[in-house]
Amino acid sequence: AAAADAAGRVHAVYTDGASLESVKYVVWDGAWSAPETVFSGAGAYTWSVSVAVDAAGGVHAAWNNTAASPHVRYSSRPAGGTWSTPTGLADSGNYREVDLRLDADGRPVVGYTSSAGRLRVARWDGAAFAASVVDDSLAVDGPAAFALGLDGRAAFAIKTVGSNGVEVVTGSVAGRIYGVVVDTG
Repeated sequence: AAAADAAGRVHAVYTDGASLESVKYVVWDGAWSAPETVFSGAGAYTWSVSVAVDAAGGVHAAWNNTAASPHVRYSSRPAGGTWSTPTGLADSGNYREVDLRLDADGRPVVGYTSSAGRLRVARWDGAAFAASVVDDSLAVDGPAAFALGLDGRAAFAIKTVGSNGVEVVTGSVAGRIYGVVVDTG
């Protein structure tokens, strides 16, 4: 996963190791930097990494890992600083797809999904992540795309089992989550 900062530097996080047990970070500023370890979990399997860069040049990363519970993890690195100790997101048991965005105030918001049809959003409130249910009734069939509207509303674009097209599921700004499903097929 990659994201550019305001100066045009490209920040990338990726899985590494014989069994994809670690998350690494590099930055392109005319040449690739030496890799930094964001997370390492021996015997673990890490996938679905995501990255975002804030206005101050801080880098935020989220990923899914089988070594720790909860499985969805988050870490950040201020510009010129070092990576924080990874934090597990509440209510993130066995989830697959992870996608990270920053809200209008630069706070991380992580969307994550499971094959069982669970769609969740975890928002950083300044002290911890607070998880909200977007939808528990859908059977997600493959990866999901996650976005935040200018009003902070979370939205997933998904394909469900047996559907003919892409479905959009959104959440409310006030944190009370509701589902609106639109079948485009």
